[in-house]
Amino acid sequence: MPVRKLFENFRSGGVPPVEQHERTFVSRLPSVIEGSHFDATFQVWFLTGGCRSEAEFHELRSYLIGQARVVTTRRTANDLDLVGPEVNNYLGRIDWTSSGRGALAVTVQLTASPEVRRIATEWEELRSRLAVERMRHALEDEELRHLRQDIFSQPAVARTYWLKHHPGALTDVAKDEPFESIAAKLGAASDRPSLAIARLIEDFLGKLDPKHAEYLVDQLANVFASYDRDDLSQRLVAAETHEGSDDPR
Repeated sequence: MPVRKLFENFRSGGVPPVEQHERTFVSRLPSVIEGSHFDATFQVWFLTGGCRSEAEFHELRSYLIGQARVVTTRRTANDLDLVGPEVNNYLGRIDWTSSGRGALAVTVQLTASPEVRRIATEWEELRSRLAVERMRHALEDEELRHLRQDIFSQPAVARTYWLKHHPGALTDVAKDEPFESIAAKLGAASDRPSLAIARLIEDFLGKLDPKHAEYLVDQLANVFASYDRDDLSQRLVAAETHEGSDDPR
């Protein structure tokens, strides 16, 4: 039976104890912030039986502190209104009837000094600022990735993007070399292996005669279809058919 129920039964007269006495001790319980702690006062009521020696009581004391730490190390001093009930609820679920000490009940009162509360407030503010900075860096990385992979790796898209932001630079857009050079360098980047593979396939296909190129395209279409990408297979065949119709031969 959980200790809380035993204690309630004892207080209501439902379970008369063999003996009952109280022990109190204080301790410091760590918070989630390194070097910051709660001040804790433990009250232990032995409802039946009890510790037979001081050594046994110190063993119980160490056990209770260890169990309370499980809860407090997830909280700061600014969570004092929450962590106190959480600790008592956690300890109240322990079944003491099989411990050999008899029935007992435990309550813990937690406090925190003004300095510990100040540290908790500062820590939470710094943590919030760190989260914002991480989000800002992630957004910047995503923007750079988009420009690198989706814009400037494709000359036609890069020209459109440049013209959008520089509407008076139409002459510069007409020049091929800058955009082609940028796209070539970005396409060779290690984080875009798909572009490198696509260019290898393009280079290979461009040097095949029409018969062998058609065979290879058919094989790629079969590969796409085997991965349940019939849409890509159909687009590939359609592209090959369109290219063949433009061939003067």
